[in-house]
Amino acid sequence: MSILLVIENSIRTIKRCEPKKDFDIEMNKRSLNKIKEFYKENGFENIDEL
Repeated sequence: MSILLVIENSIRTIKRCEPKKDFDIEMNKRSLNKIKEFYKENGFENIDEL
């Protein structure tokens, strides 16, 4: 259960950040997509609702 909290907090942090450069924005999007893929692979289909 704690891994889920870490992932959820990571997603919220990425969404909340205000990147200052286009590079930062792209890196955050990639990180968020990787976290979402991990979630979906582990049976959490409603990840897009977070």
